[in-house]
Amino acid sequence: MTDILIVDDLADNRDLLAMHCNLGGLTCHGCSSGGEALEWLAEHRPKIVLLDIAMPVLTGLDVADGIRKNETARNIDPTIIAFYTGAGNISTSVKANMIHNNVRKIFIKGSVDLYEMVAEMKSWIQE
Repeated sequence: MTDILIVDDLADNRDLLAMHCNLGGLTCHGCSSGGEALEWLAEHRPKIVLLDIAMPVLTGLDVADGIRKNETARNIDPTIIAFYTGAGNISTSVKANMIHNNVRKIFIKGSVDLYEMVAEMKSWIQE
């Protein structure tokens, strides 16, 4: 089973996050778009989905909505969702989406230590 699904349209970000997750003992899979992520999630159940908010076509907010709708339709337990974004100023719409979709946390690129981020996500899995 995959521990973390990393969804980011930038390959360098996906690779960097995957490297840190792997070093922390977590298995991960990467998707380059929101659509690809939703297709992958139709067949797989990771423990955590880490979403970039600002992606073209389907944003991380759209993917979070899609995940929750799918879980409700299939009557399955919710997946832990976290956002990973470069935007330091989080808008009201992002905050509303976090509440609506029970998003665990927003990690801000450049201001979060990736080793600490991985350790925190590992603790979520062990809850």
